[in-house]
Amino acid sequence: MVDGDVVREASMRYGALLDGLQAVLEQQLGPLVWKKREDARRVNDRVYGPSVEVGPIRGAGVALSLVDPVELGRRVDDHLALSGYPAAVMSYSPAGEVVYTAQLRPGAALEIRVKGRVQASVFSRLG
Repeated sequence: MVDGDVVREASMRYGALLDGLQAVLEQQLGPLVWKKREDARRVNDRVYGPSVEVGPIRGAGVALSLVDPVELGRRVDDHLALSGYPAAVMSYSPAGEVVYTAQLRPGAALEIRVKGRVQASVFSRLG
């Protein structure tokens, strides 16, 4: 597969998942100001290495103190299950973000970060 085909395939595979996730996040986090979802592109991510990143989707205006992270995780898991994906694992970053990570398939992961804003991307490793 040539480079452009790999990027397009990742966008087709995971773009709809992120679009649906945006609706779930809006419902759970309240009205947010959303930026248009970015298209897929090649990146050299610090965690995932050479990858195709689909997204991110970005929403601003999260009042994290009003969010139940466990309930948000359940809603994210419900959305993932509709697409046949496994549940996400919740953790916290050193910066105080709530982080949800789900292994969608070998070499592909969904990452959601919440703190004052929400950002979600799918990383699909190259090679």
